[in-house]
Amino acid sequence: MQGSLAPTDPVGVTSDDHGEQPDKKIVHAFNDGEIEGLHWSDAELREQIHVYLDKLNFTLPDEDDDFWSIYHDQELVKLNERLALHRIRAHKISEGALLEELVDAKLIQEYPPAILEDEEYFQWYEKDFEWYFDPNCCRFVGFQDYQRLVLRDDRQYLRWGEYHKTYMTYQGDQEYVKFYETVSSETKWLENFVDASMNEWLRYETLAMYKAMKIAAGCNNILPTLIHTGFNEYLWDVKCNGTYDDYASLYLEIWKRVAKEKMSFLSAVKEIHDQDMCSPCLIQMKIELGCAPTSGGLRTNYDRYLADLDGEVEQNEAHSIILEAVKKFVPKQKTYYDYVIKKLDIARKNGVIPL
Repeated sequence: MQGSLAPTDPVGVTSDDHGEQPDKKIVHAFNDGEIEGLHWSDAELREQIHVYLDKLNFTLPDEDDDFWSIYHDQELVKLNERLALHRIRAHKISEGALLEELVDAKLIQEYPPAILEDEEYFQWYEKDFEWYFDPNCCRFVGFQDYQRLVLRDDRQYLRWGEYHKTYMTYQGDQEYVKFYETVSSETKWLENFVDASMNEWLRYETLAMYKAMKIAAGCNNILPTLIHTGFNEYLWDVKCNGTYDDYASLYLEIWKRVAKEKMSFLSAVKEIHDQDMCSPCLIQMKIELGCAPTSGGLRTNYDRYLADLDGEVEQNEAHSIILEAVKKFVPKQKTYYDYVIKKLDIARKNGVIPL
C-alpha cells in the first residue's frame, strides 16, 4: 500500500448531513457495547469534537526569549562536553558496556575536557549511530538533550522531514505514545469498516475522531498539530492493516488449495478468482493469471515465504503465520509513533533520559 496521507478535515462528516442513523451492525459486533456518539447526528458530533478541539492549546515557547537564547562561548563548551559524554556512552554501549557502569563522573575521569576538545567532542562517533544531535537545536539554550537527538533518515518513515523537526520534549513524546496507543485500543472497531462504503467509512472515521479528540483533551504536552497528524496516521495505519488482512486471506485460500488439496498454484489462484473470493486482491490475481506460464508477484512471494508451511498446520495457526509473512513482503512505511518509540528507546538505553 502506498504511504501517502492526504490532509483530513479535523471534523470530517458524511456527505449526507441529515443525521441519519448509521448501520447498527456495529453495535452488535462488539459484545453489544455501544460506541459513544453512534446515534448522534453529524451536527451533534461536530459540535462535540469542537468542544475538545478547543482544549488543545499546548505550544512551543516561540516568543520566549530565554528559551531561544543563543549559548555563550563558555555555556556552549559545557553543552559540547555533555553531548560528548552521551556519544562516548552510546559508543561503549554498542560495544557491550552496561549503562550503569558509564556514569558521568567515571567518564569525565577517563575523558577530561582537554581530551574531549581535542577529539572534537567525539562527533565522529555519530557516523556509526542511527541518530545524531541536531546542530541547529544545539545553538539554543531551551532545548532538552532529548529534543536535540534526531533519528537518521533510513527511507522507512512516512514523513521523516517533518518528524525530525518536531522537537517534542521527552515528556511530550511519552504522552504521544500513550495517546496513540489509547486511541488505537479504544477505536479498534474501526478496522471492521475499512472496506465499507465511503459514507459509512466517513461516519465511523468521525466517531473515531471524536474519541481521539476526547482523549487528546487530557494531554498537556502535545502540540495540536501533532494530535491531528497522529490521528491521520492512525487512520492510514488502520487501512494498511486492512490491506494486510486482505492479502493474508488470499494467501490462506491459496495455501489451503496448494498445501492441503495439492492443487497447482495457478489452478488455486484461478479457482479463487473465478469464485469471486478475496475481491480486494482481484487485480493481483488477474496479474498473476496473466503472467502464466511465468511467475508473478503472488507466486514469487508464496514460494519465498509460505511454500514450506505444512498442510497439516491448523487453519488459525496458518493464518497467523501467513499474516506475519505478509507484513514482510507488503511493506508499510513507519509513522511518527514508530519514530518516537525508537527515539525513546535509544534515549533511554544511552542515558539521555531516565530509564
